[in-house]
Amino acid sequence: MTDPGERPVTGPAEVPVTGPAETPVTDPGETGGAALEAEAPDELDRQRSVTVVGVTVELPSPNPVLSLREVEYPWRAVHIPVGMPEGAAIASALRQMRSPRPLTHDLFADVLQRFGIRVDRVVVTDLLDATFYAEIVMAREGESAAITCRPSDAVALSLRHPDAVPVFVTERVLRAAGAAPQVG
Repeated sequence: MTDPGERPVTGPAEVPVTGPAETPVTDPGETGGAALEAEAPDELDRQRSVTVVGVTVELPSPNPVLSLREVEYPWRAVHIPVGMPEGAAIASALRQMRSPRPLTHDLFADVLQRFGIRVDRVVVTDLLDATFYAEIVMAREGESAAITCRPSDAVALSLRHPDAVPVFVTERVLRAAGAAPQVG
């Protein structure tokens, strides 16, 4: 169940990390997180469905933070620092506001739609040296590809897609940066 104001996300709660035609989707920086990988590599690559909760500014930092939360128990949250333009792009998409002239993410979404390219899913894949990594899986005419990008750009683009785009976070990222919901 989602809270009011959250964008519902479709898709299964757990999906193994695989790309198009069952080609493994790789994480950037395979040397990072060695201690976690020694634990259980298959489990760490498992994708968990999340909801885009929103963008906030948490003082004393002036930078926006993108908040994602697991759809199913234990409802861990991941807070990803983003730049001001990306934070504004995500916030405006969540509020379904469009600029009179297309901004960067609007333009890219329009180009994808014009050329029949579908955004299948977004995956926050890794956290290395305090930097989050993501992939956008896109498809067209039976071909698909996973494109490495910043999580903020992936989410901003997915929110502009005409169809609901599922967003996932790997167990690796949830274990490294996920926080349980606060009670009280």
